[in-house]
This record gives sequence, C-alpha cells and structure tokens, in this order.
Amino acid sequence: MDTGEKTCPKAGVKPSVAAIITIVAVTIAVLIVIYIVYRLYYGFIDKTIAKLTKDVQQSCIEFGPARYRYTLTPPVTNGVYEHEVATALWDIGTAVSLSNCTDMVGIPSPFHQVHKIVSPIDGQMYAYIFSNANMACIGFSGTYSKSQWYADLNIKQVTPTVLLNSLSNHATWSGDPIKVHEGYYKIYSSIQDEIHKWWQENRGGKTNLFITGHSLGGAVSTLCAFDFAAMFRRLGDTTVITHYSMSSPRVGNLAFSRTFDRLSPFSIRVYNTEDIVPSLPPAVWDGLVYQHICAKRGTVAFTKTMSSLAENHIDAYYHLP
Repeated sequence: MDTGEKTCPKAGVKPSVAAIITIVAVTIAVLIVIYIVYRLYYGFIDKTIAKLTKDVQQSCIEFGPARYRYTLTPPVTNGVYEHEVATALWDIGTAVSLSNCTDMVGIPSPFHQVHKIVSPIDGQMYAYIFSNANMACIGFSGTYSKSQWYADLNIKQVTPTVLLNSLSNHATWSGDPIKVHEGYYKIYSSIQDEIHKWWQENRGGKTNLFITGHSLGGAVSTLCAFDFAAMFRRLGDTTVITHYSMSSPRVGNLAFSRTFDRLSPFSIRVYNTEDIVPSLPPAVWDGLVYQHICAKRGTVAFTKTMSSLAENHIDAYYHLP
C-alpha cells in the first residue's frame, strides 16, 4: 500500500559506471573546447601582433629619417601647452622611433650630444638622450618590435618598487598603494639605472630636463617623469622638468595618477580624440582600475580624423594644435 512516503537513496551508494563515463567525457570535451579557444585566441593575438609589427616596420622604412621643424627651447610658462614646444618634442620622439629601422636619429637643435639607451634585458633601444650644457631631453621610442607589443598587452598591475625608491619618504597623496602597468614598468625598470647614470655623470649646470615619447614611449616617459620628479624633490634639485606625453595609454591606478599629478604638476598629456590608444587599457578591467595622469589639468585633446586607425594614431600628430 502506498503510504505517500518517498524513498531516498541510501548513503554511500556509488554512481554507476555509465554516469562516471559521462562525467569524464563531458569534462574532457570541456577541456578540449577550452584548449581550442585558447589556441585560437592566442593564435589570433600572435597573427595580429605579427601584422602590426610588419606594418609599423614598413611604415618606418617609408618615412625615412625624421625632420626637426623647430628648435627646442624652454617653455615661456612651464605646464602651459605651447605649439612649438609640443611640435619640437613630437619630432624628437618620432626621430627616436624611426631610428629603429633607419639607425639614424640626427641631433635636433640646440643639442650637440646624443646618448643611446638600450635595455640589457632584451637588447632593444628604448630611448635617446640629447643634451647641451644647459638642457637635456630624454626621448622614448614608440612600439616597434614584437616584444614591445606584448609589453603593451601585459596590463597586470604591479608595485613600482624602483619608482617608490625615488619617492622616498614623501607621501603618495592617496590611501591606496601605487600600482602601474606591468609591461611598461618592466621596460622602464630595465633602463632606469642607465638613465640615472647618464644624468649623474652629465648633470653639470643643466637647468632644464625635457621628457617625451609617443604611444609606448608616452607611457614609459610618464614613469620616467614620475621617477625624476620624485628624485629631484627628494634631493632638492631645482632642474625644471618639462614633460609632454603623446598618445599615451593609461599607465597606473588612481593612486599613481594622483601622486604623479602632485609630483609633476606641469606635465602635459596630448592626444587625438580619434586615436584608440589613449583609451587603453580600459579604465576598469577584470578588477583593475586605470586612470590617466593630468586628471584635473594639463590634458590637451584635439580632433583629427584620418582614414585609418594607424593614421589617427601617428600621422594625426603631425597636425598638433
């Protein structure tokens, strides 16, 4: 007679062999799908990077040696955008980037000495330092090689130990720890010693230090400007830093941005509104938060619409406001 009671399976009853086989088969199928997606994704990334590298290097060859249109002079008012200063620094950054394929950089007026900065880690050239008795300019190269594209994509955040060493006991002006883009930080930390060594040996009576770069170079120039601003503050060095970053992606978190803007209040960030690179990495992504420098002042945006992403990213900057 049905009493209405339900029969529960007895504890300890093992699943059938068929059930086990089904579970294993499903698990294997899922793993295979994950592997295929993984290979397709990274295969796509590898192919995309290979194409970008080829296009950039071909464009580099077609451009040939860069032209210097203006003599670089200290700004009338540091921190206020000046077309001639911006153009002179753009030309310097472009010359440094183009030297990857031409192996010629030239010396812009009014400088008469040049020093090449090569990373001991990957053997890549990342910067040139131009100088005379009164001024120096550190120009950083944009993305050129495959390894540099992968550095662009490495958006994990790390604690920038070598920058915080320069900061010393000075406050970060934020309750949160400073974090920066791992790819850009690895590049700058690999060449920091060489840049510091050059400065210590050639400081002399220099009153002005210019720092600039485009794209990847803009990001690395931002870390360099942070480093020197912190170091000068700690040492009481009165050298005037003029920093123009062109088409720079985001470099660090909110704490980095706030601390940078306090340390280097005269920095200027220039970007074309039609250029996709300054929108990278996303402001919020996978639990990470990125914020541009010059959050309250010093950002100069212009609009130049051209026929391709590459032209919006590079050619447009030959038409600075």
